[in-house]
Amino acid sequence: MRVIDANLPFGSLSRRSATNRIIVHHAEASTASPEDIQRWHVEGRGWAGAGYHFLVRKDGTVYSMRPEWAIGAHAEGSNYDSIGICFEGDYMREKMPQTQILAGRDLITMLKAKYGIETVLRHKDVLDTNCPGDNFPFEEVVGLYPNTEKEGDLIRIDIPTGTYPVYRAYRADTDDHFLTASEAEYEALPENYSREGVAFMGADRGSVVYRLYNPNAGQHHYTVNYDEASNLVKAGWTAETVTFADMRYGKPVYRVYNPNTGAHHFTADESEWSALVDAGWTNEGIAWQAAD
Repeated sequence: MRVIDANLPFGSLSRRSATNRIIVHHAEASTASPEDIQRWHVEGRGWAGAGYHFLVRKDGTVYSMRPEWAIGAHAEGSNYDSIGICFEGDYMREKMPQTQILAGRDLITMLKAKYGIETVLRHKDVLDTNCPGDNFPFEEVVGLYPNTEKEGDLIRIDIPTGTYPVYRAYRADTDDHFLTASEAEYEALPENYSREGVAFMGADRGSVVYRLYNPNAGQHHYTVNYDEASNLVKAGWTAETVTFADMRYGKPVYRVYNPNTGAHHFTADESEWSALVDAGWTNEGIAWQAAD
């Protein structure tokens, strides 16, 4: 991923001897640039410079601020072995945009791999504070997908580890395209579904792909957008078990819409996608990324 050096000036800094944790924060401000944070911490608190190592802005831009090797100034008593990441926004009042969630997850994934880190904490996990806010989507940012109820009982999640095949089946009478990473579920589909084999490979990181079912049309729909999934449930769709996740960076899975039947189709085959668009389907862009 691309990280932009904010090129902030710093006073005297001490080198961190261990890196065992990542601690996430919010800026507690709707708008916060690296220069804003530098000013707040130098002029407001008298520190040597910005206390956070990284800033993730709402548009998905990631900045490095305090040198990565240096002890931070972001979580008193826990700075000695941690990297501090600040997210632009006030997440006691606001809702984090998906672009920022994905950028933050990519940064955390990179740092975990670089340092062998397993522990990611919220500021309030180590100090008496409400940071990073009640609306901070911690599980989504960190990429935690336990096999348990999530998002107000909207879904259940059962994602395999590593990379794995996602199977596709098709029911002609309802124009339904069915996707699942569960081979048992795929094989148990009714006979009116044509089994089309492996459509693409899923991953155990990235955004979960919500699976929704329209009982009136007999069609399934898939989306990484929680708001879209939630709104469909409110409109009477059924939320089903989530069985695969988006890779974030990998092979594009395209989403097209059939205006005649109201069905969506998802394919990692660029030729199939192009043929459907040429046949009059509406191109809705890249839905998620499959593993290569």
